[in-house]
Amino acid sequence: MAQGCFLRLFFLFLALCSAVHSQSVPPLQWLNITNLLQGSAKPIALKDAVIGYDSDSSTVVIFGGESSSGIPQSVTYLLDTQSLSWVTANSPTGLTTAPPARSGAVSGDDFAASNRHGFIVIGGKGNNNEPLSDVWEFDYGNQFWTQVTITPSDGPSARWGAAGGRDIRSSSITDPVIPGPNNSFYYTGGFDGSSLEPLSNVWRLNISGVLSSNNPTSVSGSWQEITINNFNSLSTQNLSGTMVMDSVAVYGGCATTSTTNNSCATQNAYSLDIDTRTSTDPNNCPAPRFGAVMTPNLNSVSATSTQVMLLLGTFNSSLWSDDSGLDNGEVDFWDVGAGTWIRVIPSGDPGSSASHPTPREGSAAVSSAAPIFGNTSGTYSDTLIFGGRDLSGNYLDEVWVLRAYNGAVTSSNTKWAGFGDGTLQTGVNASGTGVDVEFITTCATAISSGSSSASSSSSSQSGSATSSPKPSGSSKPESSVSTYDTSTVHKAALTQTDPVPAEPPRTFEVVNRPPRVRRMPIDRAPMSSLRDIDWLQRRRSLNTADALDYALTENQRSRERALLSTSAVPNTPNHLSPTPEIPDANGIVLHILLQSSILGLAIISLIKLWSSSLVGFIVFLIWTVAFYITLVVLAWNGKPKLSILAVILTRLRAKPAATAQEVNQYLASQSPPLSAPDHYAFPQGSGPYYHEPPFQAVSTDLSHGDLLSVETDEDDDEDEDARQQRIESEMARREIVTVTVPRRKLLIANPS
Repeated sequence: MAQGCFLRLFFLFLALCSAVHSQSVPPLQWLNITNLLQGSAKPIALKDAVIGYDSDSSTVVIFGGESSSGIPQSVTYLLDTQSLSWVTANSPTGLTTAPPARSGAVSGDDFAASNRHGFIVIGGKGNNNEPLSDVWEFDYGNQFWTQVTITPSDGPSARWGAAGGRDIRSSSITDPVIPGPNNSFYYTGGFDGSSLEPLSNVWRLNISGVLSSNNPTSVSGSWQEITINNFNSLSTQNLSGTMVMDSVAVYGGCATTSTTNNSCATQNAYSLDIDTRTSTDPNNCPAPRFGAVMTPNLNSVSATSTQVMLLLGTFNSSLWSDDSGLDNGEVDFWDVGAGTWIRVIPSGDPGSSASHPTPREGSAAVSSAAPIFGNTSGTYSDTLIFGGRDLSGNYLDEVWVLRAYNGAVTSSNTKWAGFGDGTLQTGVNASGTGVDVEFITTCATAISSGSSSASSSSSSQSGSATSSPKPSGSSKPESSVSTYDTSTVHKAALTQTDPVPAEPPRTFEVVNRPPRVRRMPIDRAPMSSLRDIDWLQRRRSLNTADALDYALTENQRSRERALLSTSAVPNTPNHLSPTPEIPDANGIVLHILLQSSILGLAIISLIKLWSSSLVGFIVFLIWTVAFYITLVVLAWNGKPKLSILAVILTRLRAKPAATAQEVNQYLASQSPPLSAPDHYAFPQGSGPYYHEPPFQAVSTDLSHGDLLSVETDEDDDEDEDARQQRIESEMARREIVTVTVPRRKLLIANPS
């Protein structure tokens, strides 16, 4: 057991070291380019639209979404990222058909060599809250829409608010039904207006064919259902999700089918690995999010291939505290492979009245590994964010860029190599000078308990911690059992309130009680010997008297036994408590090797951290000191039982056994001496009604049943009649008068 404890602590140290070295993110800056965009074809304020980007044509496409009147839209908006102009789609003659109006669809870019250069849209919520299941593709080059032919027609049910899409870094696959090259899009969860879909049922859409103005209808697709093993969690409304390689990442949302707001959002996070068909869920760190947006981190310098960014969204600030992170444009990096979170606050835009976007739900985002705006050869990657609805219910048409510069910053070094003279720049040509990232080193915390599921919250209306992964394959069901707030703050608050008066107890009155003399209670001192017990009471139960003889005798002679016994351990509160023991030869060798290894690794780690990360060195040093202090404290208290250190400290803290001279001095001080024929003197001044039975030392061995006194054997030789006669004669000798009082009938005046 002790060895297992040491090993767990050892691996915890290694995890701490890796966490310190893994907190690396790219230098980030928010840029507001809304007022830099020109053109008359700009989009209206929208929520839950879909967005895509094609670097070949420098085109951003925005489709659908919900307007401020709550009506789904079917307009396509195009943005030329080089001229910074909103333009109207110039579709070929006869190819002007657009998809039906919708919001809350799943989308992704479909780039397949020269066959297709398009943008896929799946499902969504149509007019009159109608769930949709159709698939459409937009051709970036020729700027027209075409409906994808699904063969066979079997596929997922109609829904909106699902998670999925495609990571543009994923490679093409071979489909058994549709000839290649094929791109795969994933689709899971969602809501159909009455029920939530299970996240464990993931659908894969394989797209194939040629898309051009000469052949506009040859794109086809086929659905394939994939089941995630040992995972049965339902989807949530207004969740955020994206694809990272071949895994679906999902966070937050409300696990309810009723009307939702940010008070019902959760911290649920899941990573669904399509290749292994397994799921993992990391420890919760960001505040619960409602309507957030998630996108893969495509920065090529400091990002891992399995890192995603959680952006925006809202949460209820009366339920959660996030250290004002979301109010300041917080970005949360989630490494779905390692299961860790890093919370940071990017630098803002010095040229905008708001240096960062306010909390909002239902925004659309698309990421690129290269610049979307500005110099196409710039050393940065862009994430474009459009629209949403803020905490006041206002629909937005703002366009923000989260720029990730090609560098790396950590919590101990927040300034990157391109910091320059420290002057922040604005606009699409910002180069990263003055960019300084702030790390939030703690996770969001709940302000009040009382709900078994994590309630979500939005940043103030008035918003890196690194967490380890949980076991995979488990769902997070919502509990319907209410819990009570037992915190110290809550109890202290209760003392300031007036107590609710309790209902007076119901009473009754006896009307014919005879008069009697009331005697004042007599305070009795604690009994220290058998002379304090009246004889008749002790004679009522021989078994009780026997046990009491033993208990009181032990109380009187406990110190005598401690002095006389050569095997007693001084200052041991309980002689039955376990005493530490020296391990066997193999255990001694194992303990020494294990402790030497831990100490050596700690020293090596401290030396390494001293040269690389001062914060890491301080954290690890505190951990090391705390570990060894805990080890000494446990050994001082005799734990664990098999421990060399515990044995040494136990022997050092023990007092030496009493000498013969000390024993003789103690015995001589006793009155009367222990050698007297009657150890307990006859009571003086207490009256004739006290009696001391014959005294007998009792064995301390408790393992052989009940203890017996000398009176037990004596009484067992008498029959019942002889015993009764002896009791009566003794009572007569002591002039004890037995008075029999007739029973009285009590009349109750108020039985209610």
